[in-house]
Formats: sequence, structure tokens, C-alpha cells
Amino acid sequence: MRSKLAKKQGNDVTLWERNIKYILTTANNWSGPIRDFRLEIDANSSDDIVLTCMPGLRQVSPTRYVLNMSNFHPDRELDLMILQASK
Repeated sequence: MRSKLAKKQGNDVTLWERNIKYILTTANNWSGPIRDFRLEIDANSSDDIVLTCMPGLRQVSPTRYVLNMSNFHPDRELDLMILQASK
């Protein structure tokens, strides 16, 4: 989903919001935790702003973010927002 978020006066910069939601809590119904959980996010540009509810996400390159967790018991869904500037 892509939606217009804001427009900055003078510089004509528009921010676009991209929301991604993924259900993780159904893993709690399995026989155990997610042994090796890995989340990788590739942004389109190094100017993109990546926001998520997952603590521990780290930036490994100008456009790539990674999160690794062992024996992961999700207690919420994954909510991800990417803000992209359009000139």
C-alpha cells in the first residue's frame, strides 16, 4: 500500500508511506519457538526511513536491514513502515 503522507512547503518533497503487516503470533501454536528467525528488509533508497516494532533490527548497508533471533516466541504481529521521499 502506498499513500501520500505529507508535503513539505518550498522544497516540494512528498513523503510516501508504505505499510507492511505480517502475522507472526500463529507460530505460538506450533510445538515450540521459531528456532532461527531472520528478517531482511531491502529499502529502495538509502534516504528511505524504516520503522518497525521489532527491537534489534540493525542496518547492515545503506539500504539493507537485518534481524536475527534464536528460539523466537512472537508476542505480536510484525508491523513495518517505510517512508519514502518523492521530489
